[in-house]
Amino acid sequence: MEYDLKNKLVVAVSSQALFNLEKENEIFEQERLKIYYAYQLANENKLLLKGTGFRLVENFLKEYAKLRVNLFARINLKMYNGFSY
Repeated sequence: MEYDLKNKLVVAVSSQALFNLEKENEIFEQERLKIYYAYQLANENKLLLKGTGFRLVENFLKEYAKLRVNLFARINLKMYNGFSY
């Protein structure tokens, strides 16, 4: 299915730029996946801290009504709660 991007500003951002995921990334890289998933489930209702790219995207959203943001991420349960900012 095609999506018409004519007259739209498209911004692609990684989840690690949008949110501060240093702790999550450390667990993902150093521990087994089972431990990472358990951590995600235990912390899914905690808001993620804003990352270095958050303010940029926030300002784009204020200025451009036709902005489309594409988020590139690993599966992260906590991330969905971050959209409540």
